[in-house]
Amino acid sequence: MRSFLLAIICLVASPIFAGDVPVDSGNITPAEFGKKINAGVAVLGAKGPISTEDAIMLVRLSNTLLLSDGQPTEREKEFGKLMWGQELVERLKAALGTAEINTGMGHYFPKHDLHWGGSGGNIRDRDRFIVAKTKKQEGEPVATSNDSMMPVFQSTSAVRRG
Repeated sequence: MRSFLLAIICLVASPIFAGDVPVDSGNITPAEFGKKINAGVAVLGAKGPISTEDAIMLVRLSNTLLLSDGQPTEREKEFGKLMWGQELVERLKAALGTAEINTGMGHYFPKHDLHWGGSGGNIRDRDRFIVAKTKKQEGEPVATSNDSMMPVFQSTSAVRRG
C-alpha cells in the first residue's frame, strides 16, 4: 500500500517539481490553429513577460509554420515577423529557462525538452502542432516546399544555406 501511494505522489508531483508544463497532443484543426496564431500575435504584441505555457505555445506555433508546406496567411506572416529578434529570445529564455544551440542551429530548452527552429530534423511532433489537412479548394495555390516562408519563420540562430 505504501509503494502504491508513493507511486501516485510521484506521478502527480513530477510535473510540479520538474517545472514542466504538460504538452497536449498537438493534433488540432485549422480553425484551432488560426485561433492559436491570433493568441500568439496578442502575446508577442504585449511586450511583457511571457508565461511558460504561452512560450511553449509560441515555440510550437513557430515550428509548425517552419515545417509547413503551404502558403502562410497574412496573420501567420504577422506572427512570423513578431517571432524574431534577440529581445524575443531573451523573453523566451526567461519563460523556458536556459537555451542551448541544437545540432540544427536552433534553440533547445532542456528544462522542457523543447526544440525551437533549426533544421527540421530536430523538430519532433511534441515540438509543434499537427494541423489536420483540409481538402484543397479549386484554384488554391500549392507550395512545393517551405522555401517561400523561410525568411519569415526561421529562428534567430538558424540560417538556411543552399
